[in-house]
Amino acid sequence: MVGLISSALQMLLAAGLASAATHPTPEGATISSGVIFTGADGQPVHAHGAGLILPSSHPAGAGGKYYMVGTTQKTQPGWLSSGITMYSSYDLQHWAFEHEILANTSITTPLPAGEPPLYRIERPKVIYNAATKKYVMYFHLDSSGFKMGCVGVATSDSVAGDYAFVRGFQPDGQRSLDMGLWQEEDGTAFLVRSVDNKYAGFSQLTPDYLNTTAAGIVSKGPKCEGQAVWREGDTYFLLGSHLTGWSANAAILATAQAPLAGATWTVLGNPGGSKSTFNSQSTYVLPYAHPSGKELVMYLGDRWNNGGPGSVGNASYVWLPLVKDGADPSGWKLGATTVDAAGNGEWKVADY
Repeated sequence: MVGLISSALQMLLAAGLASAATHPTPEGATISSGVIFTGADGQPVHAHGAGLILPSSHPAGAGGKYYMVGTTQKTQPGWLSSGITMYSSYDLQHWAFEHEILANTSITTPLPAGEPPLYRIERPKVIYNAATKKYVMYFHLDSSGFKMGCVGVATSDSVAGDYAFVRGFQPDGQRSLDMGLWQEEDGTAFLVRSVDNKYAGFSQLTPDYLNTTAAGIVSKGPKCEGQAVWREGDTYFLLGSHLTGWSANAAILATAQAPLAGATWTVLGNPGGSKSTFNSQSTYVLPYAHPSGKELVMYLGDRWNNGGPGSVGNASYVWLPLVKDGADPSGWKLGATTVDAAGNGEWKVADY
């Protein structure tokens, strides 16, 4: 009997591996930068202020499936979005629409008096809590006129399911604007956000990820927006931008040593030197490990199209490799040899 069970299990595992092997992978991907992506359904991909949920970080990532969360097209008055969307991909090139996971109208936090009856929802990020088996989403929650300065929190039992709005609040009692999340391998999670446009504040989340801990802000990074964090060994990196509204500006790269609680940040400079970060603003940084073991750091940015045709409502994506470069003052360089000086064109993941 044991032998039969073992053989059956081996067959199931082999079938699973064969099925997984049929999926395309990022190694074969060609990334288009400076365009609005087209989904598998032929429709434009609208996941602005995007964050990725990595395959290894949650149960639904089996087989190497990436999920991307972002806001819908900004077509409402004041460049507001009607909701938050979820897409999926195995290769980071071909994206399939999954679901609109949260509607603007489902938010229940009271709006300030005199503000239009629609919320500003920006830069959603989702992480999986293995202890509670919940997907937890944070996003910048505000009124049209930025009179709230909150984060919104919502949860779901499945990655692309309906997210139930939990609440909106000012973390640590501080006004919060652009934001991101960072999750350690042991499950410890941190919120990073612009604290009233004064500095990037890091706060550890409670075990259920629904609040910040009583310790409050445990590290202060440089004043920046579009915060994106990644880690290499004991070294953290924080990428962001200056504060110029919808207009693009030079990137800011900073670094700190672990542990994150109590970390002191040092600004390295502007990777690659583009004065406008190729007319984009950072939203997420993806460390991708090639099968060979070499690692590529991928920059994900929004081109807000300020002043262009369709303006902010016609925002596109700037996705580029971010590679170590000892010749650059920052130690890193953003860009690809196959894209033009404006950051437009195609590049292959396997080449970096």
